[in-house]
Amino acid sequence: MSASHIIPRTPAELCEWFNSFTTEFPAVSTLLGFSEAEKTTILSEASWVVYACRMSADASSLNQAWTDWRDRLLDEPASPEAGPTPTGSALAVPAGSPPAPGVINRFRAYIRRIKAAPNYTSSIGESLRVIVASSPVDEASAKPALTAEPLANFKAKVRLPKRGFPGLIVQARREGESDWTELGVKTSAVFVDERPTVQPGKPEVVNYRAIYSRNDQPVGQWSDVVAVTKQP
Repeated sequence: MSASHIIPRTPAELCEWFNSFTTEFPAVSTLLGFSEAEKTTILSEASWVVYACRMSADASSLNQAWTDWRDRLLDEPASPEAGPTPTGSALAVPAGSPPAPGVINRFRAYIRRIKAAPNYTSSIGESLRVIVASSPVDEASAKPALTAEPLANFKAKVRLPKRGFPGLIVQARREGESDWTELGVKTSAVFVDERPTVQPGKPEVVNYRAIYSRNDQPVGQWSDVVAVTKQP
């Protein structure tokens, strides 16, 4: 697959790809012939892309949270209060200045250079996700790697890397509960848990796990559990 088609274009998958690249690239950058200054520039560009993607998603969620708050304010006179005003997730801004436009084209050039490096191997390509895995996925051992973060207005966002599977079965368990609650099969790369907290207005810890799904049936292994504190 050429460099022009390796980098995904949907926002959730784009964010996941660049986030993965920032994790894997430092360990192999010198081996592939990149200087320390080049590595710093590339990681800065990738970090700004991840920040932009996440802030965009957060802004969309915050817009919905404000819409919900406004509607409660206007249409629920029986309610004693509209609740706390929504706040964003306050993501940390990457160091340095934002890169110049054209990150996608520059990363396509980086990918071509990576693949042309004398020390490049297919295993490096797979770790950087600049090639399609050379071997088929072992469905029996496939295990999702979830990440999650709180959103405004007592919501939580869970990222669900699909890795070629049609969807994932997601379950949640509130702190203190012994049983998992199934939240259904999710086919997008991001799931927002908008269920109200048990005690309105109070923070609540929720654990999440997921397993790949095919034809609505579980495939592989359950993910590790990730926890989020739902908060105002």
